[in-house]
Amino acid sequence: GGLVVYGRFSMADVPESAVPAERRTVSSGLPELDRMLGGGLDLGASLLVTGPAGIGKSALCGQLATAVAESGAGGAAI
Repeated sequence: GGLVVYGRFSMADVPESAVPAERRTVSSGLPELDRMLGGGLDLGASLLVTGPAGIGKSALCGQLATAVAESGAGGAAI
């Protein structure tokens, strides 16, 4: 198959106080992935990466975590 990227969900039901005043994105460091993500990673959002063993989930998440850390933003990985 390949890679499937699902669009962003609607924030219509989220209280306005929980929404950042300014949307800020960080480059993943991979131009093709940034294009698929609509410009990069949204800071303050969650990202779920799933798939079978051996397809590169850990490598992808490592790349993303490195990009966020290099931008000066914080993040967490579980």
